[in-house]
Amino acid sequence: MLEKTIDAFRGHPFFLVALILVMSLSSTRADEKVEAGNSQNLTVEIAFATNRQHKDTSDLSQRFGDEIGPLSFGTCSVKFTPVKFLKRAARNIPIRFPTEKEDIVDLQQMDEEEFWFEVRQRVGSKGKKAVFYIHGYKMDFDKACRRAALMQRELGSNVSVLLFAWPSQDNLAMYTRDETLLKKSVEDIARVLDGMLETFGDGQVDVVGHSLGTRGVTSAIANLEQRGQVLFDELVLIAPDMDSHDFEDVLPHLSRAASGITMYVSENDSPLRISREVHGEPRIGEAGEYLSLFDGVETIDISDFPQWDIYGHNYHYFNEHVIDDLRQLFIQGTRAAQRSGLEKKMRDGKHYWQSSALK
Repeated sequence: MLEKTIDAFRGHPFFLVALILVMSLSSTRADEKVEAGNSQNLTVEIAFATNRQHKDTSDLSQRFGDEIGPLSFGTCSVKFTPVKFLKRAARNIPIRFPTEKEDIVDLQQMDEEEFWFEVRQRVGSKGKKAVFYIHGYKMDFDKACRRAALMQRELGSNVSVLLFAWPSQDNLAMYTRDETLLKKSVEDIARVLDGMLETFGDGQVDVVGHSLGTRGVTSAIANLEQRGQVLFDELVLIAPDMDSHDFEDVLPHLSRAASGITMYVSENDSPLRISREVHGEPRIGEAGEYLSLFDGVETIDISDFPQWDIYGHNYHYFNEHVIDDLRQLFIQGTRAAQRSGLEKKMRDGKHYWQSSALK
């Protein structure tokens, strides 16, 4: 009954707030004691490169805007502060809602040479995996840093995330503008990827793109691929907002440039459903009747995992099963056949992998 009620009111945030308040009141005093013992603040620092225009302001969240500027480099520290009231309520709600505050508390800019020295020190000689991450649509600099820090926290200390923040706006109405600025950012994306190759060597870096960001990073890799050798270890495309024709055009370049390609897809992805309607073509990040399979790409259909994220689009931040699969991929280097929680399926003579942990 509760799930049906929530589904009926997914578009009404005030209802959800009221529901959270009511259900949180049912939490016991014992819950409060547990929370008091487990709650703690945590600050996560990530390295970033951005071609957003620098702004002269003391407000760290607004330090980089939504216009294209010269490449800037630095580190960003995000503080996570649990909100005990919301954490108690979250136990009773079958969808995700924020249970902590996220604030940028420090931002340090560096020249390019100093930056790459810092990035090299972060990875060091302890077997950490260097991961280049590019965000998707509707993401200002503040949100991009906070989400990248969350991703770093969830993946753990064996992974070192480098964020590329391109000049997206945190505005639903600016989709076509974001598309245009992403195209203009491809050269800068390639330059930062090239910096990672020079810092760590060919075949030592993983690349992750999310949503609209997958278009920019795949184009950048195609430009770099002309060297004629394997450049990256794993290329991971999460909820890619691309059509199959564009992807098939660039896939031969990606296959030569990366040792492996993994794609995460879902039939519960609302933003990709809207993108399909806007473009008149299914997105390759969709599943179900729109599932697209490609030779040389390990496709992971996560549709059966709990949605939690109300839009079904940001599962690499919030879905513990997807995060665990990413950890296995990055840290252990295992292919889909060796990772837990995945079941091999076939459609039209091609293999893909479906979430099976809950079956």
